[in-house]
Amino acid sequence: MRLRTLIVDQEHLARQKLRQHLEKHDFIQLVGEATSMQEAIDLLEHVDYALIFSEVDLPGGSGLDLCAQLKQSLNPPLVILVTSSEQYALKAYEVDAIDYLLKPLAEERVNESLRKAQRFAKPKRKLKEPTLGKESFCLGIIPVERSGKTILLQEKDIIYAFTDNDAVYIKTTGERFITKYTLKELESRLRGPKFFRSHRCYLVNLEKTREVVPFFNGTFNLIVDDSEKSEVPVSRSQSKKLRELLGL
Repeated sequence: MRLRTLIVDQEHLARQKLRQHLEKHDFIQLVGEATSMQEAIDLLEHVDYALIFSEVDLPGGSGLDLCAQLKQSLNPPLVILVTSSEQYALKAYEVDAIDYLLKPLAEERVNESLRKAQRFAKPKRKLKEPTLGKESFCLGIIPVERSGKTILLQEKDIIYAFTDNDAVYIKTTGERFITKYTLKELESRLRGPKFFRSHRCYLVNLEKTREVVPFFNGTFNLIVDDSEKSEVPVSRSQSKKLRELLGL
């Protein structure tokens, strides 16, 4: 079982050093970094993390505050606190952190924490979603989160969706949102010929496509109508379907 992991630290060098330690372990899946408590909370609203490494001293709060807030969750991630001071050690365990690492980090000490995380980790329980009627399921509305608020994206505003480092993003004309849905789930919720799975990592709204550019080996790139005029790839296996859909 791989553990989706978040690093929270305002110092770039500290995040980099911890990342180098964690990247040596195949069971760790790094999905995002945050520099403040609020950034961490925003990511936690969208990604189902199993493990968090958090500095105690953070802008807008502390790693201890983050732990206390996570304790209220139904299925909270494991938290390992990281700091330069020993003074918070007792408080760390009071808020259910599974370990407490002192900077500068020693590799063997990090490895010890990871072994502990493996012992504590449990497969995330998938909450059963309410059964929806076909009409409700196909409303063409996708809820996304931004700054603690739920935004309802209309399908007409969605240009494409894509995966990056196991997170799924939705792109509109000038904004990008992270979503809890997989591409397969988005494909089901946004039914209809205009949403086309062009690639295993991309789902594109053909009504928001400006150009079809031939690539190599019979594949294509789609130029879409966002502010950057992004290119969305079409895999070889999907190119034939695209030609049939567009009459090329």
